[in-house]
Amino acid sequence: QTYEKNIDAILNNEYDFSLLKKYNYCYTPNGYFWKKDKQTIFSELMESIYDERVSVQKKLKTCKEEVKHSLDIYQHALKILLNSGYGVFTNEYFRYYDKRIAEGITVTGQCVIKYINDALSKKIKGVKGIYGDTDSTFVSCAEYVKSLNCVSENEIINRLIEFSDSKIGKVLNKSFEE
Repeated sequence: QTYEKNIDAILNNEYDFSLLKKYNYCYTPNGYFWKKDKQTIFSELMESIYDERVSVQKKLKTCKEEVKHSLDIYQHALKILLNSGYGVFTNEYFRYYDKRIAEGITVTGQCVIKYINDALSKKIKGVKGIYGDTDSTFVSCAEYVKSLNCVSENEIINRLIEFSDSKIGKVLNKSFEE
């Protein structure tokens, strides 16, 4: 079953979600509402693993070169553990099997990816979001590059790096805050 129409409706603000906050619910694009007042032991565990991964990723940015490889392996192992943890809900032999949760996670991810690609395309002139997955978003900057009037490939590359840091990164960060 595809939920593309529901994702589009969410991204086009066709739903009024104001009551969700008032009554402490969330909504997943597969059509389910979830109460947010209690956290399960499983969600506490996943949150703890996620927080640990975020912490390790921050350390990776400032650590000494000799520990960088070990930290990277560790954060990657945490990522695999998180993905497996969410995926286990699709296993009918798992004690807490719930297809609604597995679908909700997957479809919410698809919604976020589409949102990011749309935000990049709408908010940055010369950029078009063309593909996204759980780890990355691919954009075309062809229109932006045409507008540069650069002489060399190195100049184009340097301008794209600067553009990515100054514009694309800011739009991505702001989009996640929204």
